[in-house]
Amino acid sequence: MSAIHYSDMIKVMDSCKYLESTQTFEMKYMKADEKRRTGGQIVHVEKAQKCGLPYHCSDNEMRGVVNLESGLKTAFHLRLVFEFNKMTVYW
Repeated sequence: MSAIHYSDMIKVMDSCKYLESTQTFEMKYMKADEKRRTGGQIVHVEKAQKCGLPYHCSDNEMRGVVNLESGLKTAFHLRLVFEFNKMTVYW
């Protein structure tokens, strides 16, 4: 399996904007919620685009993603993405 650098992943992700672009991406990330002390589930989104989040979330290295197959919008932490477009993410 090939690899992609964290900063390159962000550039590709930011170019796939919801309702503005036809490009999509695939990713796997792990859920985590420190306040509720839950997480650990792996989420696989096969066809996604980036969507907006409130301004304070971008300071915490978070992004929003729309699953185009289900229409579900979800926020996730960028550091918890471990696979992007079938490539391993490294720092």
